[in-house]
Parts: sequence; structure tokens; C-alpha cells
Amino acid sequence: MRDYLPEPPCSQTGEAFRKRSLQVGTLLVATIADDGRVAVQVVGQGVKFSSAAFSADSKSMAYVDGYDACSLGGVLKTAAADGTNPQAIEFVPVDFQESIVGNTLLFVRPGATGLVGQVYALSLPDGTPMAIPGASDASTGVWMSPDGRRAAYVDATGAAMVLDVSTGASHPTGIEIDAVSFGSLLWSPNGAYLALEYSPASAQQVGLAVAAVGDTQASHLSNNLLIGTSNYDPEHHEVFSPDSARLAYQALDSAGAPELVVHPLAGGADVHVQGLPDPASNIVYTTFSPDGVVVIVTSTDSATNVTSLFTASAIGSGSLQLITSGGNGVFAMPPGDGNLAVELGPGSTQVYSFSGAASKLLPGGSPVYEPDSAQPRLLVYVYPPGSPSDPIPAFVLASTDGTGMNPVSLPTGASAWAAPQWMGHTVMYGFWLDPALTGTVPALYASSGDGSSPTLLAAGPDKYAWAPIPVPTRLFYARTAANTAGPAGLWMVPLP
Repeated sequence: MRDYLPEPPCSQTGEAFRKRSLQVGTLLVATIADDGRVAVQVVGQGVKFSSAAFSADSKSMAYVDGYDACSLGGVLKTAAADGTNPQAIEFVPVDFQESIVGNTLLFVRPGATGLVGQVYALSLPDGTPMAIPGASDASTGVWMSPDGRRAAYVDATGAAMVLDVSTGASHPTGIEIDAVSFGSLLWSPNGAYLALEYSPASAQQVGLAVAAVGDTQASHLSNNLLIGTSNYDPEHHEVFSPDSARLAYQALDSAGAPELVVHPLAGGADVHVQGLPDPASNIVYTTFSPDGVVVIVTSTDSATNVTSLFTASAIGSGSLQLITSGGNGVFAMPPGDGNLAVELGPGSTQVYSFSGAASKLLPGGSPVYEPDSAQPRLLVYVYPPGSPSDPIPAFVLASTDGTGMNPVSLPTGASAWAAPQWMGHTVMYGFWLDPALTGTVPALYASSGDGSSPTLLAAGPDKYAWAPIPVPTRLFYARTAANTAGPAGLWMVPLP
């Protein structure tokens, strides 16, 4: 975005008007060829910045053009990813809802005066808008599959329906509930299964059903999901494994004791895990390891605020095993590996091994494993960061199991600016040498953690981003105004 429009007169009538007007300008798309040449296309003028987004396959985009922040709104448009072939879809008001999920555009078509709107789904790049029956709000009442191909909703009869947004065909999933109320629908990561919480009798009785998207017969798994006294959170009461092979949920067993049940979706006996903390006095969350064979439970005592972390096998019944107590619940696991990194507090991370090897203690928090790597390294952030008088590391890298700790320090006299994070197989972080000096600007650097000098990526950036892919190859950054690092503009730099 560039050439932001001046505030219109109506901005003086309220803060909301002012904020909207400050985000309207010229939208440009830069297309980068393999040889590094850049072609810039002006897509629209008077575009609301927050409305512009790309589809997941990077072949399409959507934006609101000709936007009037005062009272008129604008025109929702789609185009090819390079900004060509624009198509007007719908006029939208000043306050509007639109989003892209996968390769599907969701938007609300305004209703007549005094009437609610209607949610539509459009398969990009050139699909036909499909109405989602009964849905008037894109953020509630519509649940999109992760790839955006299907929309799930509950019709007036209580049936969970699925709409194929590319064809307009809809069908029931077999989940038909004569319910007083229902919670959120939950898609499996591969979009093949749907789970639904419902309340058939009262707020103290919650059921769970699951169905394959193409089936007409659902499985009712439980009528006794855990609720707790004050921490009922439907979105965390059941969770699919990353490979969509299992569904774990918290329930009461036949004796009324809390348990964790792991249901294999392809068939077979349920796995019952005992020892689940009492939901009446604990906030309990469940998740899976990246390979789906371990369930991980974090439990925070409502009275003491102490968090405990447990694990159990997802493929064999047993009991939860306590890993640690007193941390903050932040943890990381590498794919297909028997290690678990747990943040004990801002200043330390413990790496546990399921093989029985001794745990390793690292100085730092916010553990994150290296993406897309056969032997992912572990990154922990040392906070507060180093300074000239206290030269502690900016971050620490270690092997998958926590061994081979390698601290990476800031240059002499530097202070941290941006927390370290994985960008492909390098770590990006920011610092400035002396922020008190007039004219000093921050800078982004990349380090492989091998002891070599960091690589300067961007000097004086105001904004920066890279493609959301496992191993990005370019960093984009912008200076909104000239400074001591260079002129204003959008810049690109290859990653080391």
C-alpha cells in the first residue's frame, strides 16, 4: 500500500472513522521473476488496506476498492494474484465482513434495511457466489474446512450440513441433533471429518458426535463431555490428531470420573486414559504430538494458577504421566521424535526424552523447533536479552534432544529489537547498536547459529514479511519514510 488518502471531513466525528480513513490508499502488487526482476501492477486506488488478501495457492486475491470511510463503503473485488483480471463481486458497507479461507472467499451480502445479511462463499478464482443457508455472520455459524473447499453449518432442523463451495451441492453429514443448543463444529486437518458438541437436555449435559464428510450415519461418542464449573471451553474439549487419524475428547466414565478418550476414526477400540484432572477446579487443554501417537494435557489449577503438564500414549490405554508442574504450559515437540521441550518459566526450558534419557536444562524460554528438518534444532529465546553491561545470549540453539547447546550473543553494545524466530533454517532477529543515539535505526539479521557473523537482512525496516511456506527464500521489508538506512520503498533480499 502507498499514497494513503488524507482524512475525509467525517473523520472528525469519531475515532472509528479516523482509523478507517488512515488505512485507505493505493494497492500495488509486485511480481518477482526468477532472475530477480520486479514488475509492479497498480491494482486499485482507494483500497482499504485490511481487506487485501491472497488465496492459499497464491493464484488469486481479494480486496475492497473505491472505499469511502465515511458512509458509502466500497466494492469487493477479486483478481489474479498479480492484480490483473479484476472482477467486481459485491458492494459492501463501511463495516463489512470478508475473509479468505484456503482458496475460498467468504463475505456477507448486506440485507435490506432492518434485515440481517447473508453469508456467501466463492471459490476462487472465478466461482459463483454460493449462499450458506441460515448464516448471517461469517465469524459465527459457518465453519470452513481447512482447505476452504467446504462450508459446514447447522440448519433450522438441527442437522449439520456441508456445502461444496465449488459446485453449490450440499448434503447432511448424519449429525442430526434434537438439541437445545450446540457448540462449534470442528474440522479434522484433512477436511474428512466433522465433530460437533451439542446440549440435548441442559447446560450440564454435553454430547459429542463425529461423522465422515461423505457419510450419512454419524457416530455419537459421548453424552457426558466435561464442562467444569467456570471454565467450559468447547474448542478445547476435543481435538483431532495432526494426521486426522484420531479424535481425543474429555468425558466422564461410567463411574463419573473424568477421563480422556482417544477415538480411532478409521475403526477400532477407543483408548481410555485415566488420571485427567478434575475440571471443576482445573482448566484442562488437550493436544497431540506432531506424529499423533502421544496426547499432551496441560492443566492449570483455578485457585493457585499452577500449571502441570502430562503425557500419555494415544494408541494404548493407561494413565496420564506427570512431566512437570509449575511451568506456564508452553511446550514444543519435533515431528516423529521422542522429545518434549517445556518452558519452566521465562528463564529456563527443560527438554525431556520419552526414551528415559536424562533431561536437559536450557537458559531461555519460548521453545520452537526448526521447521522442515530431519533433525530439527531447538531455539529458545533468552529474555531479557543481552546488553553491554550484561552480555547474556540473545538466543540459544541446541540439538533436538537439548544437547550441544550453542548460545548466540548480540554484538558488543547491542540491544535486542525483534525476538528471534525461525525463518526457514536460519534464525532471524533484530537489534540496534545504541537506540539512544539520534538517527540510529534498528536492523534485522539472520544467523545460522554456527558462530559466524550474522548476515544483515534489512536496515531500518518499518514492516517486514515473508511467504508462509516451510522454507521461505526471500524477505520483504518496507521503509515508510527515508531514514539513515536508506530511502523509502519496498525492498526484497534473498535469505542466506
